[in-house]
Amino acid sequence: MALYLNFNVKQSDNARELAFTETTGAYDVSNNPGGWGAPNPIISDQEEAEISVLPPGATTATVLNLFTVSFPTTDNTQEFIIKSQDVGLGIDQILPDGLWEITYTVTDTTPVINLVYTNDQTIFVSGQARCCVYGLLADADISCCDCDGSDLARALEAFTYYRAAIACAACGNVCKFTEALALVMNYCDDECKCA
Repeated sequence: MALYLNFNVKQSDNARELAFTETTGAYDVSNNPGGWGAPNPIISDQEEAEISVLPPGATTATVLNLFTVSFPTTDNTQEFIIKSQDVGLGIDQILPDGLWEITYTVTDTTPVINLVYTNDQTIFVSGQARCCVYGLLADADISCCDCDGSDLARALEAFTYYRAAIACAACGNVCKFTEALALVMNYCDDECKCA
């Protein structure tokens, strides 16, 4: 058997945080043969756990220590919140859209030779685009029947490109994801903010 270290990252509704959750789980011969526990490595033998976070456009990743906050774990509800200031951005800043490179590493230092378990993932973040589109939808004039509907049409076009970006992310299509995000941002002004 072999451990399969795994995790999930989701962006917050206000686009200012990412929530990291370990999803490796506990060993089960039928349902989770790559989980923690005999015959695979045991969590209590692990002495280091960290994530490396590289935001889009950055050249140096930020390494965050997870061992001091009870990682690794088999509890897939335990979250570690990554805030903008944790990765070298401004305090409580909206996270930049694009591809985030995240690496989760756990090290077992009890044997003579260190054993390192790792998982790299590319996370598609689109919180700024979502805030922009929702702002456009919220600002569309729906109060009069005689309106030309141009605000609503513009908002719906932006929303369609946003949903296209989400679909591209789900399929792992990096190029189209990036193109769709750029199209969404063409609809938005610099004033658009998440609450």
